[in-house]
Amino acid sequence: MQNTSRLISFEQLRYFLALTQELHFTRAAEKCNIAQPPFSRSISKLEDSLNTPLIIRKNRTIELTQAGILFAQYASQILTLLDEGVSAVQATQPAAHSLRLGMLEYAFTVFEEQFIESFSTQHPHIHLELVDLPPEHLAFAVTHGAIDLQFAALTDRDRLPVRSGLRESIMITEPIAVLLHETHPLAQAKMLRIGDLVQQRLVLFERNRAPDVYRTVMQAFSDHGIQTKIELEVGFFQTMIAAVRKTNRIGLVPLSANSLIPAEMKVIPIAATDMPNIRLSLVWSESKESPELLAFVQWVFQHRPNAIRRRQLHNTSR
Repeated sequence: MQNTSRLISFEQLRYFLALTQELHFTRAAEKCNIAQPPFSRSISKLEDSLNTPLIIRKNRTIELTQAGILFAQYASQILTLLDEGVSAVQATQPAAHSLRLGMLEYAFTVFEEQFIESFSTQHPHIHLELVDLPPEHLAFAVTHGAIDLQFAALTDRDRLPVRSGLRESIMITEPIAVLLHETHPLAQAKMLRIGDLVQQRLVLFERNRAPDVYRTVMQAFSDHGIQTKIELEVGFFQTMIAAVRKTNRIGLVPLSANSLIPAEMKVIPIAATDMPNIRLSLVWSESKESPELLAFVQWVFQHRPNAIRRRQLHNTSR
């Protein structure tokens, strides 16, 4: 009996119960969304496995044998227990939740590749929906629920989370640096001063991509009495690389960009006394916190670049 039961599938049981209800092969097959020939073969294989006829085939209808009536009772109990077991297991799983996450390209330069996918693997009940939202709309979007969390590029001078009633978790703080080709006259320096950038042809990220950083950089130039040549504003890091490589301009980037640049390019930090540090933060509304939101914040905090990696990035740029 044990060997025989292993030959019987749940599919065969469902087909047989459908047949006992319809007493007609074509109607039962339609009910099971299967063509009639394979349906009939499945019933025949079930009878062969049991070595017992379960039905009496007539011209247009069928009748159950005594064995068929008995087996139908057990089949019904088996499938009922199976369905109850599936429901019980599913009930133990956390309900699915979604988080709308305002992404920033900066985050992908700081964290390891596939960090979003890694979180989803460890937290399958939390669905992350990535939103490309200009950070200039950060406070409004987070406060009014358009997004749940936002990666934001801020500087030491910015107090946005405090004045807007938002919470902030700082992922990394690092110097602003220059991106240049190895053939540039400044490429041999280990560290630059803001005065070294006088009359240099600069490339910045668009002000709507990181408005606080843009504003702070321009203010730093003004504070030092430096007139700048902002010849190009770009939206993405790859565009920044192409502009610097092809035109011998200088780009202003976070120091962590050193991990993504081609071999013929260099990233050199600017002295912190001349230019405020930049920080990558995760910002959200305190009034809209949830266990899922805090789980993501905690996970990102645990997987942020550690102090050793930041020192490696800094030393590599020298």
